[in-house]
Amino acid sequence: NMEKSSQNDVPAAPTEPEKKKDSKTCCICAGGIDENKWTGCNCPSGHYMCEGCTSTFVKSIMSSPRDNIPAQCPMRCGAEVVSSTFERNLDREQLGTYIMARSEKQLGPGEHLNSCPKCQYFEIAVGELHEVVFLHCRNESCGHVSCIHCHCSLSTSVDGEIDADAMEEVMVHQTHAALAKYKKIWDKAAEDAQARPCPNPACTVRGRKDDGCTHMTCDGCGLLWCYFCGKPISECDQASDGEVAEWAMEGQAANMQPEYRHNLNWFTNGRRCPMYLTEIHEADPSWPEDDDQCLDKYHRLLARRLLRDALLRIGEENMRDFVESYGEAVVTGTGIETNLL
Repeated sequence: NMEKSSQNDVPAAPTEPEKKKDSKTCCICAGGIDENKWTGCNCPSGHYMCEGCTSTFVKSIMSSPRDNIPAQCPMRCGAEVVSSTFERNLDREQLGTYIMARSEKQLGPGEHLNSCPKCQYFEIAVGELHEVVFLHCRNESCGHVSCIHCHCSLSTSVDGEIDADAMEEVMVHQTHAALAKYKKIWDKAAEDAQARPCPNPACTVRGRKDDGCTHMTCDGCGLLWCYFCGKPISECDQASDGEVAEWAMEGQAANMQPEYRHNLNWFTNGRRCPMYLTEIHEADPSWPEDDDQCLDKYHRLLARRLLRDALLRIGEENMRDFVESYGEAVVTGTGIETNLL
């Protein structure tokens, strides 16, 4: 009886249909996944990535962690990748960067993250930026002291008595702290000029478009927006049914989606935007016809506009103090140097 009971406890081998039912495929390459050995990533919606596609995905996310973390499912289902499956594919250095980026995204009101420029140590401070000047790294193998605003190392300790030269150095960094709010405005404008942020204020995704159209669907929140003007399509000027009827073939007017209505008659309507950056050449021959060259010119012009707006917010007198404190490099190449120096 004992022998019979022991045999009955052994589960029956799964049939071929059962194996097929339980098997999973990679949502990117459609390759099979062996769940017994699988160490890839997945999302709560049931999208799985094989190890090879996971490796490529992780490299892409970690190429710009501040913009890409938390990682969104590449299938644009709106779900975040399960953090434990993402983290197990990071090496030691990447994991430190990941934790820092994730912590920065979770900062509360009045909190800011200060990081050591020599290692991956960081602290979360509470209060105004100008209230903190120096970061003392608590990493025993580092112990570095740096200015949290310019990230430069201090050549001397700020503890105990210091000589006149050291005091002068400390005063320079204290000036950086006093100008911190202006640096934040300037850095935000420069960052937005390099990579367009999703216009949803609750979303942190940003990026730079490819050679496709200017219709953008956010990988993070799913918002449909216009890359050219940076607005949600729901807030963009759109062609009326009458305008569409004049342009379209009979029966097409009612089917034109809002994003395409925003592109219609952009030549003559300043509130509309082109569907492709290369179309601008038709209206302005000074614009290049090549996609990459168009994108580069667009971002150069965008940078000048955003930085000029930042200058107006800061004020010219404060901006002069900012440039004097941080150096002329902060405005080099922006096209507004002559207004400041």
